[in-house]
Amino acid sequence: MSSSGERKIGLIGRVGDGAELFDGQTVKTRNMLRLLQEQYGEESVLVVDTLVWRQRVPQIIAGTRRCLRECRDVVILLSTNGRRVLFPILARSARRRGTRVYQNLIGGCLASNLEKYTQWVGYLNAFKVNWVESHKLVDDLAAKGVINAKYLPNFKHLDLPEIPEERAYGDGWRFCTFSRVMEQKGISDAMRAVEGLNGGDGRTYSLDVYGPVDGGYKAELDALLRECPHCTYRGSV
Repeated sequence: MSSSGERKIGLIGRVGDGAELFDGQTVKTRNMLRLLQEQYGEESVLVVDTLVWRQRVPQIIAGTRRCLRECRDVVILLSTNGRRVLFPILARSARRRGTRVYQNLIGGCLASNLEKYTQWVGYLNAFKVNWVESHKLVDDLAAKGVINAKYLPNFKHLDLPEIPEERAYGDGWRFCTFSRVMEQKGISDAMRAVEGLNGGDGRTYSLDVYGPVDGGYKAELDALLRECPHCTYRGSV
């Protein structure tokens, strides 16, 4: 990428500046933004925020076009809807202007998307790279004709508190989860598994669940919390 002092670096994604959001797309985008700003300086990163995109399509497209005019390097983190709107614009700029587009993929459904949006293969191949979070997705995309998918593990900045020198953990284990709270994340299985550990060896095992609760899962979570007295929902952090 360009070094500090040269052209700006663009970032297009759901930043939601000032909003209290805990979804994976926003968290991943904010972490990438923080990394770019730490590496190149805040003044060198031009942001196009795709939050509430349905009400802001003209502004987002205008911001994207400005980003492509001013930035040689552009990092994108888009949902499926964002890809539908912006992929053609980004690919055209990559081919005609030589813009280096780095896609940091949100979610794992891109390979299945290509069955419906076959033209996306050409768009993806016009980008500098498509970073994905699993080796399997690299292989699945390659099978669809995408030649530039690369594995990049997800990461997160953790501002850890100071850890005291002396700590007491008691005679059991205290587990926790940090994710969206939904059945697909394995929360139900985790709660039942931890509850099942209790009573076997005399130790106490507990589970603290952190994260935003999906609306359709709230009733099941409430029932599980009544069923699993050693499990506690702790909210979002």
